[in-house]
Amino acid sequence: MSTWFAFKGYDTINLAGIQEKYAVAIGFHGYATEAQANQQPNSVSFLQKPWLNAVEADYKLALAEHAQPGGPNAGNPIGATGAAASTAASDAANAATSALGLPKFSNTRDFVVRAMKVIIGAALIIVGISSLMKSEGIDVPKVVPV
Repeated sequence: MSTWFAFKGYDTINLAGIQEKYAVAIGFHGYATEAQANQQPNSVSFLQKPWLNAVEADYKLALAEHAQPGGPNAGNPIGATGAAASTAASDAANAATSALGLPKFSNTRDFVVRAMKVIIGAALIIVGISSLMKSEGIDVPKVVPV
């Protein structure tokens, strides 16, 4: 038993097993026949594209190896899909990062350095504003009494 999925800008694919579950989990609707799927193709958002690309790549790999469920070489689809899911997660994170305009951190050290710069910068701004207010005669309470 399998389900047909059609997507705007993608080929119509016939998914079964774990691939079908991934497609449904990321928000796509499948149909019993190819004709039904083609009549109502799924729209694909920019957040869904990396995940759909991974499902489609895994589908094509399974077809080439005859590993689709019910095929002569059907085995453990989770293992084959694991690498695609890992790549998809990385692609999704990169897409979200670039869509939101956030910096990409290559490691934890970069993140810690950036966080410290933000904290020190905020502290300097607070000190500067309180100094300006004090020079105008506005009483500024101290955060830590000295």
